[in-house]
Formats: sequence, C-alpha cells, structure tokens
Amino acid sequence: MISLGNCLSVLFFKTRLIEDFATTVSLYMGGVRSRLECSNSCARNYNCRRYLYCGSPGGDKWCTLFPDGEDCAVKDLVNGTCSCYRKGKQFVDGKCVSPIGYYGEDCASIIKDCSDGKSKSMKGVSLSYIKPLESAKPFEVFCYFDNSFTTIQRRRPDFNAVDFNRSWTDYIQGFGYMHSEHWIGFQHIQEILRTGDTYRLIIMVEFLNSDKCALIYNDFNITTDFGFTGSFMDYSQSCLENQTYVPDPVSVPFSTFDNGPNKVCARELGGGWWYDVAEPFCTNENLNGVHYYPGGNPNIERTKLTTSAKFVLMYLTRVS
Repeated sequence: MISLGNCLSVLFFKTRLIEDFATTVSLYMGGVRSRLECSNSCARNYNCRRYLYCGSPGGDKWCTLFPDGEDCAVKDLVNGTCSCYRKGKQFVDGKCVSPIGYYGEDCASIIKDCSDGKSKSMKGVSLSYIKPLESAKPFEVFCYFDNSFTTIQRRRPDFNAVDFNRSWTDYIQGFGYMHSEHWIGFQHIQEILRTGDTYRLIIMVEFLNSDKCALIYNDFNITTDFGFTGSFMDYSQSCLENQTYVPDPVSVPFSTFDNGPNKVCARELGGGWWYDVAEPFCTNENLNGVHYYPGGNPNIERTKLTTSAKFVLMYLTRVS
C-alpha cells in the first residue's frame, strides 16, 4: 500500500510476467532507486494503472509506467529480475479513475462490454475490464471505445509469436497476451453474447500485399449444442477490388486438432476454426491457421485467398 499524504492510500497487486515480444504504450520509462520509488511514481500519476520494475542488487533498476493492462510482457523470463504490479481502485475528486472499465463514485460498477464503455464516455483504444451479466468475475479485453468494438481475436500471422494451433480446451478458455496476439475464449465470448442484446461480428483482415477486407455478420450468436456453431441473420463484406475474398459461413461447428467434426482440417491447416468438410479446401481463409513468412502460406492454394494475412482482428459490437 502506498500512502499519498492527504490522499487515499493506493493498493497495488502483483500480477504475471509473460514472455512476449509485444511492445505497449508506456507513460514513462527511467531509472529508479527502488521498487518503492516506482510504485510511488505510478501512484502519483493518475493515468498510470500498471508498472513494470526490473532490477537486481548492485545493478541498474528500471521503472516503466503503463496506462492500462494487468500483466507485463518481458522478452526473457529466465534471466530477468522483473516484477509487474497493477494499481487498485483510485479516485480523483470523487471520480473513479482506475482501473479502466470501472465507474461510479466508489468504482463499484463495471461495464459489460466496450459498447457499454462508450455509453459511459470512455474513449480511445485500451485494455479494459468488462463484466457481462453472466460472468462470475471481470476479465480483460482490448476495447476500441470510439467504435464500440470488443476485441475477441487479435493476430499477426507474420509474427507467429503466439501459436494458434491449440487444443479445444484452450479455445474455450482463451490464450495469448491481451496486448498482442490472443483469443479471449468461447467462454468469455458466450458471456458477452448472453447479455440479451443483439451483436454484430466484424472480421478485419489486412493481407500481405496491403489489401484490406471487412466482413460483417449481423445478429451474430453462438450455440454450444453443436460445438460453438455460429449463427447470423446476414453478412456483408467490403474489400478492395483486387482482393478476392470469399467468407466462411461460421454456421458450422468449430474444430480444433483434438476435437470437432472437422478436426482433420484443423490438423492439416494448423489452427482452430469453423471448418467445413463439404468445402474442397476446408476453409476459404484459414485466419487462425499457419501462415509462413517470407513467401506467404504454402497452404494458400488450399484456400480461396490469393495472399497470406498480415493482420487479423475480430470484434463484437452491440447493435441493440
């Protein structure tokens, strides 16, 4: 606990270190004499909600302050001497300023998705806590508040930093690092969709040749009865003229290498997806599958894409 004179004391909670090469926006990075000094710096900066302290006895000590998030990414877990802490509830002039996603005079309320955050005047792009009505506890998502987008998948296939060829359990529970590549998990996706509101699924793809596509599924939902089969009212797409993009229907069961009716497709293409065995290529895009760089995806001839994906984002946005 850090005491700020006449201000309320601020609690910090130790969180995880994750081995990842992700770079995140920081408020400050510089040398300090101790972890306590780093904590004090974060406590006095109302925009700071997390800090990373690295140092060893007799060596240099560094403090990095961040505007959002819970865990910290480091390049080497084995040889590092770092620790990560997130700030607890903090108030300024009676207003809750930390953590992001909490609101109200006593920080007792939590937004249920990023659309809800926009309605509470939250702005910009940041990690935020949300708590859908059926969630037992809040969890982190990447929010595009201005667009009301709740990110459920974020991928850089050209980085290959996170393996998307994961088990059925992983796709239910989620995996990856929220600041970079991740899948939030079907458990959380369903909690968001069960709020009683109508949602739209948006898939944004940027290809290796810099072409871009947006695919929109209206009135999107998922059922557990048939292996996380998706349903939707209709869909539309917006692509550059020189990119041929045929969307997957998602109205088939999801499959991974160890589960699902089309797990043979997942084993061959290297990632969980709504594969359709009736399709001669299993999938039209292979967005969670293996993409090889440089030179593109050797499996690209087994899809209807003409180039590998460079960046993939999947969002949910509330319509009503």
